[in-house]
Amino acid sequence: MPDTSPPRSEQQIFDELGELCASAGYIHAIAFFSFRDQMVRYSGEMKPQDMQHLFSSSRLIRTEIATLIGLLVKQSIDDTLPDAETIQTMIRRTEELLEELHRSMSIVYRDALKSAQKAGSVSSIFSNAAAMREPIFYSGEAGYGFQYRDFAPPRYARDRDWIIANKSFAIEHASLIARYIGELAQEKLAGDRDAALQKLQSLGFEDFSGQVLEFLDEEHRSQYETPSAWKAMVAQVSKLLVPR
Repeated sequence: MPDTSPPRSEQQIFDELGELCASAGYIHAIAFFSFRDQMVRYSGEMKPQDMQHLFSSSRLIRTEIATLIGLLVKQSIDDTLPDAETIQTMIRRTEELLEELHRSMSIVYRDALKSAQKAGSVSSIFSNAAAMREPIFYSGEAGYGFQYRDFAPPRYARDRDWIIANKSFAIEHASLIARYIGELAQEKLAGDRDAALQKLQSLGFEDFSGQVLEFLDEEHRSQYETPSAWKAMVAQVSKLLVPR
């Protein structure tokens, strides 16, 4: 059930979110969000339902994940791998805080819109910077990641000297690094796929029950608490891991 209680101030929410992102091992929670909410997983030919999760209201959008990464890199990153319960707690609390942040920002936009409507000048809301933060932050994507990457050098060409002098890098180098990181991630994903398949096949229902099942919410636990459900899930995941 959605939380209907009044949200705290944006700063209070953001401060708690910053503390959470500084937690040991939080980078693994970000990795989970990136995989769950940004990747399209399919087997054989891609079908419309393979992309359905990208339109879920519970999915974190790119700007939300980018915010988490920004808060993460404000301090040295501790990549210690937490236990399953700790990661689950991080994930759940992050979703709660981001939902509360969205509600807090929405109130400002809603109140400004009401005032503009009452004054008979709805278009005036576009000159209200505080009100426009919410629709800008939560708007749809303006382009694909590779388009941002390739368009960056010409877009910032006139700022090149300033960026080098003040940030110590050239924008075309940043674009190349982004390209190479993407290619490296694809290569690593392909290499990890075989290892993941072997690991999956070595696991039994007892492993799943002790390390995962007990941490699921009641409504989800009932779907996976039998050996037959585990076998079906292994078969489905194995199919997705097999190279096409």
